Amino acid sequence: MKKRVCGSIGIVLLVLVTAVIGSALIVAVAQPPPIPEAYSGTAILEDDIPAQVGTPVTVEVYGTGEEVGNTIVSDASGSYSLLINFDVADTVEDEGADEGDPLTWKISGIECDVPSPGTDTAESGKINSDFLLVARDTTPPVVTNPGATPPSIPADGVTASRLNVTVTDESGVDVVVVIDLSAIGGSATEIMYYLGDNVYSTETTAAEGTTPGTYFLRVNATDINGNYNDTVGIALEVTAVTGDININEIMYNPSTGQGSDADMEWLELYNNDVVPINISGWTIDNNTIITEEAMQPGDYLVLVRNKTAFEGYYGALPCSVIEATFSLTNNPGDTIVLKDGAGVEIDNVTYIDDWGADGNGKTLELNETGGWEESLIDGGTPGEVNSVTDWNPWDDDCIITDPEISLAEYHWATSTPKNGHTITDAEISLLEYQWATGDVC
Repeated sequence: MKKRVCGSIGIVLLVLVTAVIGSALIVAVAQPPPIPEAYSGTAILEDDIPAQVGTPVTVEVYGTGEEVGNTIVSDASGSYSLLINFDVADTVEDEGADEGDPLTWKISGIECDVPSPGTDTAESGKINSDFLLVARDTTPPVVTNPGATPPSIPADGVTASRLNVTVTDESGVDVVVVIDLSAIGGSATEIMYYLGDNVYSTETTAAEGTTPGTYFLRVNATDINGNYNDTVGIALEVTAVTGDININEIMYNPSTGQGSDADMEWLELYNNDVVPINISGWTIDNNTIITEEAMQPGDYLVLVRNKTAFEGYYGALPCSVIEATFSLTNNPGDTIVLKDGAGVEIDNVTYIDDWGADGNGKTLELNETGGWEESLIDGGTPGEVNSVTDWNPWDDDCIITDPEISLAEYHWATSTPKNGHTITDAEISLLEYQWATGDVC
């Protein structure tokens, strides 16, 4: 009997222990996850500006970068609402914050100083109403990758270049990018439009009359908080509308009395355009003209092989004289080629000795029809109107120059009409007086 009683008690105890353990397991499995912590309030940026609709709001575990909640601003007053999820202790995954974790709040990636990082803590089930977030952005946008495509355009008001920059900003919203195009005839605050991937762009031309040269077109990128960056610019080269610079006069075979070819050969260029033309980098027969100056409308430029010898013979000229590397042969059919800095041919002349000026001290001059004639006076007319063109000795400047008096004396001595008029004895006497005294007409 006793043995049966003990056996029955053992069975009962085993059942009770099993039931208790089972209940504990059931309790452990059925334990609910932590209740999220709820936040709602207003997100404010610098100078009490509400964050715009769509601005991201995030919260991280302080010092770890682990994001445990995110949302976006929902209305124009900067309102937001957000839940912080918590880690479930009996799972391998990390579902969120741990109880008591210090937190860091951010508006559009900018750390908030209200609340200060690490001062707010995660508290499961807590409801936080009117929770104010304030982030102060003092960092200007970053502007990189300035570029112009193509990098060079003529000043014709038609040919366009695409201007691009890359702009990134800590706030990530509402960056306004403008560029100053006033130097080339455009707006000082031309809007650059967003193309995507942080690229801003606009298209521009260079107005007619823009002085040739390289322009630094300054970009200004301003964020929603008023931080701006105007330290970056886009380089754009503006070239002249080429084609109106002429080879105007050629001394290809000076006389023995004038000097050797190496000393006294020269060319004259003339700007027949209505705008200044920068001839920096231009070439004569593939030899670079060493100058950075712009030829103004109506300007002459004389290219010489030996400036000292040239000025010793001609004296000072009313135009620029530049020593350059070239050689003019005395052979029939020689061609002179003028090219711009891009290698585009601007003008060329193939001269022959039948035109004259072959060792007799005179030059070849371009006439009004585009043909070539021997100059009417010895030495030609460097820096002056060509002797073979229609000419008025009482020209606009009213100053009689050496070439002009020589030409007037030629027409007087030969009784050759000029502009339909034969110069009289009285007229040549007056011209010679004005030339000798520097008097004006």
